[in-house]
Amino acid sequence: MATPNIVPRADSEGGLGTSSKYWGSAYIDLIYVGAGKMGRDADNLIDFSTDNSILFRTNNADRLRLDLSQFYPVTDNGVSLGTATQRFSDLFLASGAVINFDNGNVALTHSSGALTLADNQKFNFGSGNDLQIKHSGSGGFITNVLGDLTISNTSDDGDIIFQSDDGSGGTETYLMLDGNANNIKVLRDMRFSDNEKAEFGAIGDLKIYHYGSGSMIENETGPLQIKQDANDEDIQFFADDGSGGMTEYFRVDGGAEVNLFLKNGRFNDNVKALFGSAGDLQIYHDGSNSYTDNQTGDLYIRNLADDKDIKFVSDNGAGSIATYFFLDGSSATHDGSATTSLYTNWPDNSYISLGTSHDLQIYHDGSNSYITNHTGILEIKQEANDGDIKFKSDDGFGGTATYVIIDGGATKTLFYKNTEHQDNIKGQFGESGDLNIYHDGTDSLIVNDTGDLYIRNTVDDKDISFQCDDGAGGYVEYFRLDGSIATHDGSANTTRFTKWPDKSIISLGTGNDIRIYHDGTNSYLDNLGGDYYIRQKADDKDLIFMCDDGSGSHATYFFLDGSLATHDGSATTGLFTNWPDNSQITLGNSRDLRLYHTGTDSIIETTGTGDLYIRQSTDDKDLILQSDNGSGGVMDYVLLDGSDVSTAIKTIKVLMPNLPTSDPSVAGQLYIDASADRVLKVSAG
Repeated sequence: MATPNIVPRADSEGGLGTSSKYWGSAYIDLIYVGAGKMGRDADNLIDFSTDNSILFRTNNADRLRLDLSQFYPVTDNGVSLGTATQRFSDLFLASGAVINFDNGNVALTHSSGALTLADNQKFNFGSGNDLQIKHSGSGGFITNVLGDLTISNTSDDGDIIFQSDDGSGGTETYLMLDGNANNIKVLRDMRFSDNEKAEFGAIGDLKIYHYGSGSMIENETGPLQIKQDANDEDIQFFADDGSGGMTEYFRVDGGAEVNLFLKNGRFNDNVKALFGSAGDLQIYHDGSNSYTDNQTGDLYIRNLADDKDIKFVSDNGAGSIATYFFLDGSSATHDGSATTSLYTNWPDNSYISLGTSHDLQIYHDGSNSYITNHTGILEIKQEANDGDIKFKSDDGFGGTATYVIIDGGATKTLFYKNTEHQDNIKGQFGESGDLNIYHDGTDSLIVNDTGDLYIRNTVDDKDISFQCDDGAGGYVEYFRLDGSIATHDGSANTTRFTKWPDKSIISLGTGNDIRIYHDGTNSYLDNLGGDYYIRQKADDKDLIFMCDDGSGSHATYFFLDGSLATHDGSATTGLFTNWPDNSQITLGNSRDLRLYHTGTDSIIETTGTGDLYIRQSTDDKDLILQSDNGSGGVMDYVLLDGSDVSTAIKTIKVLMPNLPTSDPSVAGQLYIDASADRVLKVSAG
């Protein structure tokens, strides 16, 4: 069935209703207006009379036109979109849409996710265009020329966020007014032109600016405080790293509660860095020298970052910088209860120098380590009470060992390894180097120039052992001071032993001429050249010879009695060699001749074989026998007259002065014929 149509007789002829009679309602899919107009009356209508164009008219004036690609007002600047009280809720524009003002003088262009106002075009606010926002082609501007400029975000806990290009095709937040935290967060570097100041306070009391050659933070009223209120967060200071980038120079570490210096810090000459309520710690350079002055308490420099270092960097002598030394936190070790090692590291050829002219230097050249002093005395001190100074080195097995300890508690220096002095290099002791120990390339010497020379071992019951080459490529003990068998009665030493092992010879003289030794069975005192002197030079003292007394002890056999010796001022008049009572002088293999005193009598006797000779061999001298004269003196009793001799007769003069002188036959001399073994004559004289 065909769709019915109601059509006029001719195009644009007839009407549906009149100007005063209207249809109440109509339900029609499509309406085609033949004359091209549809409206309430001629003043208010929609005009379709032009192909591909629709015109909207009100109050007998054309207002808007819609053609193939545009919807625009008929009269320039004649129609508003919405009113002050009748507003559109949303405006939807297609991607890439452009809003032009004043025939493109100002163009607002849409692109994906953005609205763009063309370069050098402005957003103006205020009756006098006092607030302006524009982009010049090389930068953007927000300009306020009258009154205050306020940017507000009244959303509860909302922020005001300032973002810009991140340098890699995206954007990043540079500045945030954090409504929740009630603070301003600067998330990127902020730059002010030279001499342009960032001012804070009602009258700009705090100023921050750069004046072309330096930067300034000026505070004119009250204290200047820099605070970081975020829990365990930091305040970080960044600057150029010298390589076209940025690096952190200083950090106020809120988590560790420390200030970390990550680069060298510099203050101009005589400008001090002060620390402490009263400026007790001061760090400064006076133009010639550098100082760290602490006036109260201890001085600490700390880096609490785990396994991190404290590095000291300065000029490297070649126009650059180098690390001079660092506290090597990454090498520090801990055994779970205490720190076991802490390292302060100086790189190879980095000198620790002390003194104005680098007089004291400590360094390692990559192979060897050095402590060098160029001026004055080099002193190493340990002032801790009873503390030590220890010297350690490689032990030859991949570890370390103590070589020397300066023991402050025991007040002595302890050597745990051999010490070696090169030829003619002396170990000197005493303020004037009075004691010298050295090897001259051939021999070893201990030389004492002043006072006595003592060699001591104060360890209880221990020895001093003297050892040397054994003639077979090894060494043996030659003698020892045997402290283990020394005795003491509580007030004084009673015995001291210098012990020579068997066959260890004490030799004296250039050719070892005198020798004292024990061969394991017997003891010897040998002289191989020249006269043999045994001397006691102490005034009025004796030289005593003692030996076994036959009962497990010992006794004095004889002594040279220096206390009885006499001198008349020009020559010695009496020397006494004293044998105690019953101490016998024996001669002969079987002790055949004996001379001794029993305590009552003196005896010369022979107990073996042969004759007893008493001989005077001095030419023309006598052999005289004397005894008590009965008057407290002595007299000659028998005289063998060596001056009165003949070929056959030896003369013996027997002097008997007490015989009666009246009998001349017995008062004189008795002559004996020695060859005839008979008395020849008795003469009166």
